[in-house]
Amino acid sequence: MTTWVLLRGLARDSRHWGDFPQRLAAAQGASTQVLTPDLPGNGLLRNARSPCSVAGMVAALRDGLAREGVLARGPVHLLGLSMGSMVAIEWARRHPGELASAVLVNGSARGLGPPWARLRAAAWPVLARAAWPGTSPAQRERLVLSVCSSRPHDPHALAAWTRIAQAGVTRPSNALRQLLAAAGWRLPPAPPPVPLLVVACAQDALVAPSCSVRLAQAWGLPLALHPTAGHELALDDAAWLAERCSAWAAGAPAPAEGDLRP
Repeated sequence: MTTWVLLRGLARDSRHWGDFPQRLAAAQGASTQVLTPDLPGNGLLRNARSPCSVAGMVAALRDGLAREGVLARGPVHLLGLSMGSMVAIEWARRHPGELASAVLVNGSARGLGPPWARLRAAAWPVLARAAWPGTSPAQRERLVLSVCSSRPHDPHALAAWTRIAQAGVTRPSNALRQLLAAAGWRLPPAPPPVPLLVVACAQDALVAPSCSVRLAQAWGLPLALHPTAGHELALDDAAWLAERCSAWAAGAPAPAEGDLRP
């Protein structure tokens, strides 16, 4: 059996994957298991306290998967989106034997770019408005979509994300802990001994895609570029991402598409 573990980003949870887990399972075949654990403080675990470090997030995820017997069945594949890519790298650094491979989507780290590239300056006032007290769930998710997706006016995505927000969101204190953990995490000096694929989206309005380019260049990793998607690649083009992940897990080379320079 092939097992994928999907890792979301800051203050997002397993519900925000939409139908991507099903698409990935279908692309991989009947013997594929796709797991979408929440980080403490998010989703089903929103009442828990978020770790203040990326290492703490790795420990929490491993504990949960170990209790379910997942890690005992053999190495798993990771897909990390945004902050989830930091968690994937830290996991690979600390426990490489538990991983078969990892796909790092639209990530960043200290050393890969200035703060206004890791979180693009134009997104700051939008996210501040989204977090402003009194902002309705629909207003907040519309603002988040405007910087996270290349199709921000998709009514289905907005309705789905609004329902998620109405059902329960990450507490501000936990979002702050996650933000501090991500801001303080630094890329290791050398790549871990795990096959890594870097994926960047040319229209990412939240995190500059040059961060992913620099990561691929620094570690000599393959880079796959989506020319039109935004930060939320699993929303903007789930089929493309599922195909890339499936090919990577099967050992096929990941072709770069388009041209993106730091």
